[in-house]
Amino acid sequence: MQLFTIKEALSYGWETLKKNFWFLVGVFAFIIVVSGIVSSISEYATKHNMDAISAVVQLLGFLIQLMLGIGSTRIALDIYNGAPTSFKKLFVFDKTFWPYLGATLLYIIIVTVGFVLLVIPGFIWMIKYQLYPWLVIDKGMSSKEAIKASGVITKGSRNRLLLFWITSIGISFVGILIVGVGLFPAVALLFMANAYIYKKLSTKLDQMVPLVASAEGTAQ
Repeated sequence: MQLFTIKEALSYGWETLKKNFWFLVGVFAFIIVVSGIVSSISEYATKHNMDAISAVVQLLGFLIQLMLGIGSTRIALDIYNGAPTSFKKLFVFDKTFWPYLGATLLYIIIVTVGFVLLVIPGFIWMIKYQLYPWLVIDKGMSSKEAIKASGVITKGSRNRLLLFWITSIGISFVGILIVGVGLFPAVALLFMANAYIYKKLSTKLDQMVPLVASAEGTAQ
C-alpha cells in the first residue's frame, strides 16, 4: 500500500511554505546560521591548535543542534496539525531531550557501523531508522522504541524514501546556487515535506494498535 508519493510530499511542503513563508524561513535560517557559526568557531580553534576549545565547542554545538532539532520538529508537527506555534519552541528544554539524545546516538552508531560494513547497509539503515526524531516528539517514545518503530513504518517505502533523500540533495543544491539564501526556503520546504511523509507513514502505528487490542480480546 502506497501511503505517500514524492510529488505529494513536495507539493505539501511547497504549499505550507507559501502559507508560512517568513516564519519558516526565519526558523531554518536561524538554525543554519547557528550551525555555521558553531562550525566556524570549531574550525578556527582546530586550525590554531586549540584542541580542547574545539572539543568543547563541538560538544556544545551537538547539544544545541539537538535542542534546535527538537524545536523544529515540534514546530513542523504543530503546523501540520493546525495547532498554534511560535519561534520560542526552538528553545524549549523538556523531557523529550533525553530520549531524543539517546535515539540520535543509537542512530549514529547504527548508521556508522553500516557504512563500515561495505557502505550499502549504511544507506539502508540510514533510511530505515531516519524517522526516529518524529516518533520521539510526536508519540513520546523512548530511544529504542523510536528506532524500532521507524524500522516498522518505513518498511515497504524505503526505495521511495531513498529517492526522496536524493531529490532533497538536488533541491538543496539548487537553493545554494540561488545566491546562497535560497537554501533557507529549500530546507524549510523539505522539512515540511518530511513532516508530511512521517505523518502518512505513522498511520501504520495507528492501524497496529486496534489490531493488537483485537487479538488480545480474542485470546481472552
